[in-house]
Amino acid sequence: MNTKQLNDEYIEIVKKHLDQSQKDSSRLEKYLKDEADEFGFIPVDFMFAPKLFNENNKQDFQAACAMMDNILGKVSKEYFENPEFRKVYQFTKLEEELILSECNYDVFIPISRIDIFYDEINGNYKYCEFNTDGTSGMAEEMAIADYLMESKAMEVFSSIHKVYRYNLYDIIIDAIEEAYSTYKYKKENPCIAIVDFMESGVRNEFYQFQLNFERRGYEAVIADIRNLDFDGENLWFDGKQIDLVYRRAVTGEIIEKQEQATTFIEAVLSGKICCIGHPRTQLAHVKEVFSVLQSKEAEALFTAEERAYIAEHFPFTTRLRASNYDYNEVLLNRELWVIKPSDLYASKEVSIGIACSNEEWREAVENGIVNDYLLQEYIEPYKTKNCYFNKEGKLVEGFYGNMVGIYMLCGKYAGAFVRQGANAIISASHQGFSVGTMMVDEK
Repeated sequence: MNTKQLNDEYIEIVKKHLDQSQKDSSRLEKYLKDEADEFGFIPVDFMFAPKLFNENNKQDFQAACAMMDNILGKVSKEYFENPEFRKVYQFTKLEEELILSECNYDVFIPISRIDIFYDEINGNYKYCEFNTDGTSGMAEEMAIADYLMESKAMEVFSSIHKVYRYNLYDIIIDAIEEAYSTYKYKKENPCIAIVDFMESGVRNEFYQFQLNFERRGYEAVIADIRNLDFDGENLWFDGKQIDLVYRRAVTGEIIEKQEQATTFIEAVLSGKICCIGHPRTQLAHVKEVFSVLQSKEAEALFTAEERAYIAEHFPFTTRLRASNYDYNEVLLNRELWVIKPSDLYASKEVSIGIACSNEEWREAVENGIVNDYLLQEYIEPYKTKNCYFNKEGKLVEGFYGNMVGIYMLCGKYAGAFVRQGANAIISASHQGFSVGTMMVDEK
């Protein structure tokens, strides 16, 4: 069965067991609210039907990860070896120094989530962005999927189909262990620090990672990046020597708040700490990588097959200050374009032409030129049917755009994270819904 058939079947089961489904939804809603209250954030809205992917979808994701690991690896190699190529990116001096600092392990991108606009029926997709620094989404996805697996609807559905899900925490820790196993100065039982600016971090994820690290026998701490100490040889937090940093602080925030993160910056530049992921992942994380992959400077790096792949799966992207687009055409055809900064997250400062008035779009273009933002071809999200219970406990059905995040860990596909929404931007800050993700194995 294709995913539309699976999805329709699941929603019909929900409707046949409506009262119990409403109770199951309320139980999940309460859990998410309690957790949000505990950690001081706004609870996520969720869809009651999970995103059900099949083996064909899994193969698409595996192929995408394999191709992008190879393509991004070539770009990073060229950046490290060719000073002229570095000019294609527009990093600050400090960003470049951090990227070029010693890493001392072999994996270029241990942890990432690749967001795509994906037609799950025919397998077509376009890339949206690569998340490496601070890659998140595990907490909400895991919580929603856990509760949906215990629902009456899933009980009925899984009596017909074999359903499984990914334990993202354990899989990510596997990737961290894999990368650390190649570290030049590895220790048998490293002390691990989960590091971020705590006001920006997803703290419930951090606590779950800490717990899972400890279950594997590691000592693990959660550390605000401002409270680290470095003695020139070793990194310390609260009197403990840190052997491995799981970096969740995004590079852009480190650069913005560099005066608060001087110790961490010094430690990374020294090449004497194990930082997963190392700032070199910024080469893939910045949205500018889309224009880099399509540049004349990068063309010679790729095979004919890779160039064709980039042309097919990457929306046209350029800087608004560049000369390779028609300014008037962009103003007159706003529905065809998106403006976004190169290195912000959570959809900050993103303007989608189709959602703007003519005046708002003109302002977005001019602001983008001033701030050297990116101009990108607009991709219409693939829409699928889903349902949720509203505040009155009534089931609401509709069609929603999909944003599919593929977790790529050490170059391999390892799970998915899905958001859906009715607005042009699909994110929690734009009335988006989180969706539990599951695989249906019909072998």
